[in-house]
Amino acid sequence: MNTTETIQLNAKKAILSQSEYRDAEGPMDATALFFEKGFNDDVKNNYIEVKNKVDEGVSNMVIGGNEGTFQLNNISRDGSTTEAHEFGHSLRLWPGAKDGHPEDLDLRGEGQPGIMYPRGTLVDPQYQYNPNAKARSAGGTLNPDKRKVTQGDIIALGIDKLTFDKNGKSNLGKSTSSW
Repeated sequence: MNTTETIQLNAKKAILSQSEYRDAEGPMDATALFFEKGFNDDVKNNYIEVKNKVDEGVSNMVIGGNEGTFQLNNISRDGSTTEAHEFGHSLRLWPGAKDGHPEDLDLRGEGQPGIMYPRGTLVDPQYQYNPNAKARSAGGTLNPDKRKVTQGDIIALGIDKLTFDKNGKSNLGKSTSSW
C-alpha cells in the first residue's frame, strides 16, 4: 500500500469512526438540527444531508466549511469518489479557484486525474465513462469513479502552512455555523 492509499484508508476510518446517523424527518427534528448546525463551532462536526435529488443537480459541500448535501445516486455505488471529492471542498482544496475545482479541465495526456477534478473534465480514454467515446461526446469525459487522491492533492492541503497548538493539533477547514 502506498502513502496516498494509506492516507485515504486512515481518513475513511477516522470519518466512519466519528460518524453518526440521525434521521431529521419531522418538524421538531429538522428544527433542532437547524439550530445545532447554526451553533456548531467545531470543525470536526460535519453535517451532510443525503437526498434523492439535490437542488444543484449534484452533490456539494460548502467550500472550506463543514456542511453539504450528497445526492444518493452520486454516492451509492461501490468505488464512488464523490464523498472524498466533496470532503476536499470542505478542506478548501484548490484555494483561489472560483468553484473549488482546478481551472484547467483538459487533462488529456496528463494521466491520473486528481480527486478534485469535476465531472465534464477531458481525460485520457481509460478515465472516461466510455473509453471508446470521443472527447466531449456522450461518455467522453471524466468518470468520477476514476479519480484518485494524488500527491498533488495532498500538497494542495497546505499542511505545511498550518499553525499547531502545544498539543500538536491544528484545524484544516472551518466551521460554517450561522451564528
